This record gives sequence, structure tokens and C-alpha cells, in this order.
Amino acid sequence: MKFEDWFWYDSHTMFEYQINQFTGCFKGRNKGGLLFRRFLAFIMTLWSILCYYNNINNHSSPINDLKFFTIWGRYLTWFTLLAGSFVNNSEIEPIEDLNYQDRDFLRNKYSPFRAWKWYTFLFQLTLQMELIIVPFFWILLNNPSVYKPGNLAFNIQQGGDHSFLFLLLVIDYFSNCVPFCGRHFIMVNFISLIYLIINFTVSKLEGYPIYGPLDWNSVIGFILPAILLIAAGLIFCLMKYVS
Repeated sequence: MKFEDWFWYDSHTMFEYQINQFTGCFKGRNKGGLLFRRFLAFIMTLWSILCYYNNINNHSSPINDLKFFTIWGRYLTWFTLLAGSFVNNSEIEPIEDLNYQDRDFLRNKYSPFRAWKWYTFLFQLTLQMELIIVPFFWILLNNPSVYKPGNLAFNIQQGGDHSFLFLLLVIDYFSNCVPFCGRHFIMVNFISLIYLIINFTVSKLEGYPIYGPLDWNSVIGFILPAILLIAAGLIFCLMKYVS
């Protein structure tokens, strides 16, 4: 069995089934769902542009900013909604999972350049990340030191990056209900593990923690990353159950 057959087994049928549970403009081959996804992608693109110019004005380095999990969440939310804007409902058919022998069909089936594949996987990854980013910020990090007095644009961005992106994904989920697939569990959580490794490496190289509670020196500094990783896995399982 090819990796593609295993990794995407039944995923397209699930996607097609989920989207057909809706009525009105979001159901199946109605164009309303596609237009709504494109509207969300447009909103997210505007937010990304505003953040980019705001970061330039604050002399922020795009490369250095990648050490922040919030920035991962912003980019992934943008990529997710962009991918969703290319998922044409008129092309959603359950036969994607069947073993047809037609060459054109097989070429499309095994092509990585399918919008629904990127959208499905990225949505699972991004929503899981945002479900960690949002409570982590508002419960553990939110204090006057993370804001800049007199810099309204920065403060709006700080709040929006930890709430607005999550809101867009929730709206998208309730309009399209992207399914969570158990076969994607390992890869989705592996990416979260990669971030923790980057967080540890950068913290040690710079000599201070990226996020205060994750200092990688104290007991809580090592326990908290493990808790976050376990929480990520539980969130994925919960979303799989819900979807």
C-alpha cells in the first residue's frame, strides 16, 4: 500500500460527507461555501498584511519572529484559509477514495497539489495549535509587559493574534466542518514537537526563555512543555470525536 493510500484513506469521503451535512449555501456543490471560504481568506490576508507593516514599523525581524508559536499560528491560519479558498465544492466527489484505474484519475489522486488535501491537513494542524496558543497567552502570558504603551497598532495585533485568528478558524469550522482524521495524528503532533525543540534550542542559544514559563531550567519549565504536548494530543482526539 502506498503512503498516499494510507494517509488519505477515506479522508475525501469524510470531507464530502461532512460538507453535505449542511443546508443552504454551504451544502455540497453549492458555490456559497467556496465564496465564504474565499471571504475568510481575504480577511486573513488583510490581517497578515497589516501585521507585516506593523512589524516593519516596530523593527521586527520576520525570521527572528519565527521563534514565537503565535507567528506559526498566524502563518498557518493564512495558509489554511488560502488553501480552503481553492477547494471547489463542485469538484467534491466521494469517488476520490475508490480504486479507479483511469490514468488521469490516479494522477490526480496521488498528486500533492490538491487543495482539499492541504486544506484538510492544515486545518487540523492550525486549529489544534490555536487551541493551545489562545489559552496559553491569556492565562499564562497576558500582562502589561507584553503590550507597548502608546502603540495602539501593536497592542491590537497582540490581542488579535491571540483571538481573531482562532475566531476565523472557528467560523470556518462551523461553516465547513473539516473532519479530523486519526491517521494524521502523528504528523500533526510531530510538528508541535518540532516547535518545542526549536523553542528549547533558541532559548538556550539566546540565554533567556522565549516564553517565561517555558524556561527549560526549572521543574515547571520542563513539565509544562510535556503538558502542552499531551494537551495537543487530547485536543486532536476531542476534535476527531466531535467531527
